[in-house]
Amino acid sequence: MRRRKLKWLWARLKEIAAMELDREELLMKLGAARAKARAAWRLVDIAVAPEGATFSFTLDRAKLRQVRRREGRYLLRTNLTGKDPAELWRFYIQLVEIEAAFKTMKDDLQLRPIHHQLEHRIEAHIFVAFLAYCLHVTLRARLKPLAPGLTRKLCSTSSQPSKCSTCISRPPTAAP
Repeated sequence: MRRRKLKWLWARLKEIAAMELDREELLMKLGAARAKARAAWRLVDIAVAPEGATFSFTLDRAKLRQVRRREGRYLLRTNLTGKDPAELWRFYIQLVEIEAAFKTMKDDLQLRPIHHQLEHRIEAHIFVAFLAYCLHVTLRARLKPLAPGLTRKLCSTSSQPSKCSTCISRPPTAAP
């Protein structure tokens, strides 16, 4: 992805350099290129002349090397000093799972905030939301070994819902 964006940005900068533009148009085109390839923009040094509509650009090889060295790695910033990095990673994974659960509740289950006044109604709403999420997780776990590509969303929009319910209710049979 980075390589493709960098190639695009480099080609676009060459195109802009070859154009006959006034200063304002040049700055607008450079701004549009920056917006389209923001990550690649950081790897290129661009110097616009203080007067006129000219500019020069070079690849910052040191930054490119640094980005390549860090590629595929996570940097977790925390105030929990003195903790084991493996434990910090587990905390991070738990956070990602919790965020995914809330996303599932909002998107797949279409649960939205409902403003209750009474405490027992609030607790009931949370309980129902939790049960719906548990059902969703169970359904996903039962579908995975039976039909790896099949999801709950696909099942609910399927033109043959009986196929999906058969898949969930009947355990897999061994071939004779």
